[in-house]
Amino acid sequence: MPKESSVALSQLVLNILDRNVAQGFRSLVALVHEPDSAADSEDMALITAILQACLSIPSMDQCQTQILNIMASTDVLHVAVSLYSWADKLAVKGDPVYGELSLLFLLELSGLPVVAEQLACDGLLGHLTSASLAGFLRRPNVSPFSDNIGATRCYGIWAKGILPILLNMLSALGATIAPEVAVVLNQFPNLLRSSVERLEAPGMSRTPATTASRGDGPLQYVTLLAVSEAHSLALLTRVLAALRANNNRDIPEVAWDGGVVLENVEFWLSSRKVLRERLLPLGGRESEWRARKATEGSGCENKLEEKVVAQLEAVKTILSEEL
Repeated sequence: MPKESSVALSQLVLNILDRNVAQGFRSLVALVHEPDSAADSEDMALITAILQACLSIPSMDQCQTQILNIMASTDVLHVAVSLYSWADKLAVKGDPVYGELSLLFLLELSGLPVVAEQLACDGLLGHLTSASLAGFLRRPNVSPFSDNIGATRCYGIWAKGILPILLNMLSALGATIAPEVAVVLNQFPNLLRSSVERLEAPGMSRTPATTASRGDGPLQYVTLLAVSEAHSLALLTRVLAALRANNNRDIPEVAWDGGVVLENVEFWLSSRKVLRERLLPLGGRESEWRARKATEGSGCENKLEEKVVAQLEAVKTILSEEL
């Protein structure tokens, strides 16, 4: 692409980020706080999708400072953090959906190192553990299979929002942020423990299984989100362990049993028929993936299985490698 065209494209995208994304997100959040608001959570999800599309354009890597300035001029980072803090009060029929939406918005921005650094300076990690939602996240019923819609959403907040944001911040800031990242993870011992249990192989009796019931009794199910959760935790704990090797006084050890996870992952990868039977889609999109044929030669029957196997292979690689 000619340089003039690239500059014009970057300027166009920056304008979209300013008017449609930053100002649009701020206006929507203001509406959410209004009584009898007409604001719709799907509108916020659409803005995040626009943000994701804008940031995926290669030339935007060179515009990080301008993007940060746009977000700062509208104070949108603080607005998103505030929305997370208020999410339990703004719950829709018991569903703290705005907690997840606010973090998904911040997740996209945290992929830019300069924004990740700004979020760290603004104390985002402290907000994640001190907000009212953190108390709900620490409850034992937080699970993708919970009968309580709030508990199910809290699991999404953890697996889709908090863990990937921690990864982005650790990637951007390394040892500087590592002690805080480890502290945040250790604030949620139930979730760390249950993330291991969620991948428990059939017949293993080390821990009580996380199950979803059928008429023929409880079965251990595997979900793409649970495997993604394990992938994020594997990366986080391995990087933190490597950094702790040079700074073991400041970086606490994270209480996550990667060895057990590796055993379970190896079982699922070697027992593909069982994995296929126990693979449970979450939501319409994953149901569509299960109905689509996998890539030829992948050894999988459908797209959902293919994605899960790819993530399991990644977890195995991470946990098998020497530090």
